[in-house]
Amino acid sequence: MFSSNRLGGLDLFVARSDGSGSPEPVLPWEKGLVYVADWSADGRFLLYVIDRADNHDLWISPLDGDRTPYAFLSSPATETQGQFSPHGTWIAYTSDESGSPEVYVRRFPDTVPSGASRPTAARKVGGATTARSCSTSRSTAG
Repeated sequence: MFSSNRLGGLDLFVARSDGSGSPEPVLPWEKGLVYVADWSADGRFLLYVIDRADNHDLWISPLDGDRTPYAFLSSPATETQGQFSPHGTWIAYTSDESGSPEVYVRRFPDTVPSGASRPTAARKVGGATTARSCSTSRSTAG
């Protein structure tokens, strides 16, 4: 998996590790800059960032079964630097939803219905203060 501008924008491509065949775009329909944030440890999910007109959102692309990508977090805030936890049950990411960049942690897969809010553990970047809960919501915008 790699990012390239060979189609005009920054897109994700997959290529065989032995060099055979041609690289294929992973999300050929996506408009905007697209780059990989992380892979799940079990290799089943790709976490990536889509930058559309200076709005960064985190998306998930299943790599087996139904490979339809979906927004993990799509909001007016900037969400970047997503990372799966070692066991794949949480995703940590940076968001400026509070007005300044902070790290948030959200369960994966998120079982909260679309548009619903729930408390989630979060830790501020660069500080020892830990917020025991913060409100996050899953958007269906896409």
